[in-house]
Amino acid sequence: PVEEIKNDTTPPAKQGVIEKDTSRQVLNVGKTLTKTQITDIEEEYSVKFTSDTPKNGVYVITTTDESNTSTLTQDLNATVETDIPVRMSADKVDWGIARIGADKVWDKSTGDGIKVAVIDTGVDLLHTDLSANITTGYDFVNNDNSPMDDNGHGTHVAGIIASVQNGLGVIGGANKADIMPIKVLNNQGYGYISDVAKGIYYAADNGARVINLSLGTPTDSLTLKAAVDYAVKKGIFIVAAAGNDSGQQCSYPAAYASVICVVATDSYNKLASFSNVGGELAAPGVYNYSTYVGNLYKYMSGTSMATPHVAASVAVVMSFCNDCSTTKVKDILHTTAVDLGAVGQDSIFGYGLVDLVAAIASISPTTVVTEPTTPTTTEPTTTPSTTSMVVAQNISITEPVTNTANRYLPT
Repeated sequence: PVEEIKNDTTPPAKQGVIEKDTSRQVLNVGKTLTKTQITDIEEEYSVKFTSDTPKNGVYVITTTDESNTSTLTQDLNATVETDIPVRMSADKVDWGIARIGADKVWDKSTGDGIKVAVIDTGVDLLHTDLSANITTGYDFVNNDNSPMDDNGHGTHVAGIIASVQNGLGVIGGANKADIMPIKVLNNQGYGYISDVAKGIYYAADNGARVINLSLGTPTDSLTLKAAVDYAVKKGIFIVAAAGNDSGQQCSYPAAYASVICVVATDSYNKLASFSNVGGELAAPGVYNYSTYVGNLYKYMSGTSMATPHVAASVAVVMSFCNDCSTTKVKDILHTTAVDLGAVGQDSIFGYGLVDLVAAIASISPTTVVTEPTTPTTTEPTTTPSTTSMVVAQNISITEPVTNTANRYLPT
């Protein structure tokens, strides 16, 4: 459940490009406050609580030069920090599902029974390729129960994970998994660390087994770390995008040791030109074809697209191995990944490219599973299905630009 707070202070609109505002602070008191307690805190420490929906003791306050946050943190044993802006990790611009071998194991596991939280810009709740797999979620941007996507990024991510196999559109890597849509980013792909943290708490408290975070910030945060630790202690598997800063280290929350940082690879199994490095696993993240808002489909690139390939893989393994712990699933994906770059775990690709064929085979060694000797790329078609249900696709497809090393350049 999400606690409600009624206050005269209306938060700044969470729309457009969000810039850092030091007057907007995250107050984490670790418990739910009563209206009387909120009023007392405002009067004693000269702060104002916004009407943002609180979760697990995470509140948003506005401060001025007269605010006494130092005393507040000591008196309440709380933390106060700037509500850092975060944004999606994507570049507009797929074949990835085949590359990780998902389609080769669907006769054994499709992620059935596994709930994956997509903490993002929301999800198109009415999309023909997603609606059957969508469960209850929450919108922390608009503080309501309708996490509808008004950007497209979250819908694209959700489609890579669990778009249904229905004879049209695309098929997700874990096409029978449940998607829990949690909106923390606005229509421009920006949001606050407080909402990301609350989204993680919501997912952890409402049955998610996997959390996908295709977003990031270069700045560490006590609030974000506390939320991640909370979910991890509940046995939830968290995957996050490395970031698209061309060779920088993993951004947060991907940089936390308990989170799987995912880097992006292209169709040549090379590191995508835009991808950060230092990941734990690699996955396809260039020119991926997936669902989009308005019941449409679109090609997009970014570590944001690589991350849901891993989230889908986790769901498939979890569904196949009901007794596997989060640690066991992580070990399976590590040991069965296709080694890229330097031999063994390296500082670029981590353990390598996620490989579902090998992962499932390692759990059931008596089963003979044939792996393709050469990765194949299947270009999706934009030709409408001949079935009675037709999805309008008004998209412009442009071949991505490559450099001399045959690595795609973000456009």
